[in-house]
Amino acid sequence: SSSHLHPSFINTINHELGHNFGAHHAALYECGDKVVDNRCGDSWTYGDIYDTMGAGIGHFNAVFKDQIGYFNPSNIEEVDQGGIYNIYPIENFTTHVQVIKTSASFIISDNFLSKAYYLEYRLPIGFDSSLSNLSGVIVHLDSHHIWGGIEYYSYNSQLLDFSPHSDDEIYWTIDRGDVVLREGQIFNDFINNVSIKVLD
Repeated sequence: SSSHLHPSFINTINHELGHNFGAHHAALYECGDKVVDNRCGDSWTYGDIYDTMGAGIGHFNAVFKDQIGYFNPSNIEEVDQGGIYNIYPIENFTTHVQVIKTSASFIISDNFLSKAYYLEYRLPIGFDSSLSNLSGVIVHLDSHHIWGGIEYYSYNSQLLDFSPHSDDEIYWTIDRGDVVLREGQIFNDFINNVSIKVLD
């Protein structure tokens, strides 16, 4: 037998397959004029336009690839001290580092908290070929469902916007296209004592 699959359904299949692997939704963390803070804003489910688990058609982001066991141990560098670190595009198979992971504790909402930043580098190649405005580093927070002080499971990834309200006259669904941490830009998280700067 044979079947025909309309191209418009490909993203739906990829999305549902992601759920079968254990990935949840790729959300956007909207925090007003801040990048991130405790309970500072809304987590928009499907808000990540760079991920098939959100509103995009691209690769799973680094949070989900880590959760489902996609990476080799050499692909993730867990950082707990200052330094200069290089990352390679997340789309390619490689033995090089593709993700920087560092601790970051935030209360997303009453029942959800984050434990780590995930830094990744994307290129418009392969399944990501339709993406644009990628010059820099994309950063997500993981999130975990907490109930009664007990952690139950990993939950939605949270895309951070490093140009929050870059245009105050447009709705967040358009503003989210400018979220990347750019070359020369510095992000300071004084809550977790983390500073990130993209050199090139």
